[in-house]
Amino acid sequence: MAESKFHLNKIDMNESSGPVRHLILFVIEALRPDHLSLFGYARPTTPFLEKFSERATIFSQCISPAVRTWQAFTSILTGLYPQRHGVRFIGDKPLASEIPTLGSILHTAGWHGWADTDDLHNAGLARGFDYFDNQPVGKTARWRQRLARGSQRAPARSFFEHDQKRTADTLAWIQKHPDTPTFTLLRYFTTHWPYQPPQAFVELYEACQGRAHVFNDFNDRRYFLMGQASSPLDYAHAVTHYDAAIRFVDGELERLVAGLTNQRALDQTLLVVMGDHGEGLGDHGIWFDHGDELYDEAVRVPLLLFGPDIPRGKAIDTQVQSIDILPTVLEHVGLSVPDKLDGTSLSGLMQHGTGGRAYTFAESERDYHNVPWRYMSGTEGYLRMARTREWKLIYTPRHLEHKFELYNLTDDPRERHDCFATQPETAQTLLQALRAWMEGKAPETSSAEENELDAQVVERLKALGYID
Repeated sequence: MAESKFHLNKIDMNESSGPVRHLILFVIEALRPDHLSLFGYARPTTPFLEKFSERATIFSQCISPAVRTWQAFTSILTGLYPQRHGVRFIGDKPLASEIPTLGSILHTAGWHGWADTDDLHNAGLARGFDYFDNQPVGKTARWRQRLARGSQRAPARSFFEHDQKRTADTLAWIQKHPDTPTFTLLRYFTTHWPYQPPQAFVELYEACQGRAHVFNDFNDRRYFLMGQASSPLDYAHAVTHYDAAIRFVDGELERLVAGLTNQRALDQTLLVVMGDHGEGLGDHGIWFDHGDELYDEAVRVPLLLFGPDIPRGKAIDTQVQSIDILPTVLEHVGLSVPDKLDGTSLSGLMQHGTGGRAYTFAESERDYHNVPWRYMSGTEGYLRMARTREWKLIYTPRHLEHKFELYNLTDDPRERHDCFATQPETAQTLLQALRAWMEGKAPETSSAEENELDAQVVERLKALGYID
């Protein structure tokens, strides 16, 4: 099949001017930067995003503080780490009403909010919105019945139709509010398992008519997770669907930008394009899932900002976190930023190259160790991570003996070679930063006494023979 044309020349990419009247958070589910041609991936998965980035600022080292949707979105909309906002796993108690969100702050300032996020209503994020779609993403009754009977072909849902409607509804919403400020929160879901974009997008990369999509079946996906029923061909086929889903959502972004241009609204729009978290594609034993690991395929997300006063064609590889979105957009729309946030504005970094983070942090979901077929057994509590631009430490709490992993992200970006035992000074520095973060302190400014390692960690380092 011939590659579809995106008609980029039909979109006016003139410099933005004037105040921000429309804020759009275009969040793509389970999106890995290393599968975007924008960042050098071999398949052309993001042709429009590449063109659009010429008028935007791109961050290649944005880290999500959580690897499940409820926690990640709550952090984006509050500017807080999960341990601060209190939403620690899917199905957790909703966000406390006293914690301000981006939606509630904008609503107080007179903005009209509209969200299409599928299943985030129960996370407590609907405050401040005129409309918040709380349609659950969960499975149909028929799906549950067949799964309960042990069916090997429990049907998996397709989400691209809803994503197409999402784009159309967004444009209709903004067109109804030409003279009042609007905030639109979107969650594009086609990139989530079971990776079912329109077939034409799959066939851009693979002729697969008649091929069974076994990874769409819950039971077969479970076998993938357990490593018991996968083949290189099945794996490649699933990744092709994932890449095709990215290409599809890239087209939806193009539709949105074209519609805003036709409405003469683009030059007054602040558009944030990002992933909420990444996705495991078998890299460390996680197949078509997320939430259990803190390797870069799970925590690193793409981030692009476009709008008035956003630098054009700028690429930034300094570390930032998705909690930085709230203070950044509030600053750009001229509103005060709440005190005591974990996030900090990216404006100085974009305009002057100042700022960014020496350390970024993340945690896993709480309930992973209660599911026996997950890849990591014997763990208790959250996995936690401390990351610099060059190094990453992952801490796995265990009842008898804690586990630590250390990776050199410059020499080993796929995190294959654990060097915790061979890099004692780096390990100790990151352990101190992680401990400070877990205690709610600032790693860059904490004293040595404040960062003192607990006795169990010290004993572990002594056992390895690299501290006295």
